[in-house]
Amino acid sequence: MLQALIHGKIDRWLTKNPWEIEDLLTAVVFGNCENIGIDGWTAALHPFLAQAVDLRTMRRLGDVLPPVQDVSQVSYAFWPDFGGFQRNIDDPTSAVSDSIAVLGASPELIICLITKDQRKWFVLIEVKLNIGKSSLPSSSPHEVGDQLAKYWLHLKRHATQKGGTALAAVYVTPWSRPYDEIEETRKELEKCDERDAPIFWVSWRDFVSAVCQGAEEADQKRLPPVVWDVCCLLRDRWGFIRTEIVPWSILTPALNISPFSMCFEWRFAVPVANLCVHRREFVFSFERSAVCPESAPKIMAGWFWKFTSGRGQLPR
Repeated sequence: MLQALIHGKIDRWLTKNPWEIEDLLTAVVFGNCENIGIDGWTAALHPFLAQAVDLRTMRRLGDVLPPVQDVSQVSYAFWPDFGGFQRNIDDPTSAVSDSIAVLGASPELIICLITKDQRKWFVLIEVKLNIGKSSLPSSSPHEVGDQLAKYWLHLKRHATQKGGTALAAVYVTPWSRPYDEIEETRKELEKCDERDAPIFWVSWRDFVSAVCQGAEEADQKRLPPVVWDVCCLLRDRWGFIRTEIVPWSILTPALNISPFSMCFEWRFAVPVANLCVHRREFVFSFERSAVCPESAPKIMAGWFWKFTSGRGQLPR
């Protein structure tokens, strides 16, 4: 499956573009990490999920996860089906209703980490690709309907039933930081006195940089082959690599001196036929007439593409 996806061999057989299917993305990344046992967690998922951040406190999940060397077992539950339940508020001083209906849910994945001291730690993963949350806050003060809010409450209940601890719910998207979505979730959780729930966010674009750390093809031996293939797939087919703006030469340092121009490079990868776009450059030029300095400046700008083979080194 991985090889067929990498080489684009199954695209024509699907009724929907495979690069728009969230469940396929989940299976490719997390499913393949499950297949190689503890190495999938150590080499890929721990470094990736450690980049997740709580957008309210800016704390990283890496500060909360058990150290890699302490984890002895990892298990994965894909698309678990949780029925709705009534959550009772045990605190008599709580200002909210003493019973809240939590609607049913089926998150992408729950990861259970078992450490050497036999403690169990649960992490919930919710994957998004082209759309936001599938369910929004309920208008009823006695019901929780927001997707991430109910997922967190189900995770806490599940962890308690399994004799473990709910560590975090992680929202994985390709977009910029979804402050509004997560703040909306926290407001919904106020119904259960759970506004401070550990909800983290990480971008798919962090996977390659976190796992490969700029490794070139020749250095791939330090990674399990499957993990390397996943990195190549995310880079070449989904185009998930971190974007960065790198300033190039500035010919004249001061704006009031002409001529002056500068160029920025935006590095990313998207598939175009058999090529991969690794660079998109924005050139800005500012010129003032030497004959009539007080005249309005002439400004020119434009985008330029650079095409290179998609088989080179991973973008740094």
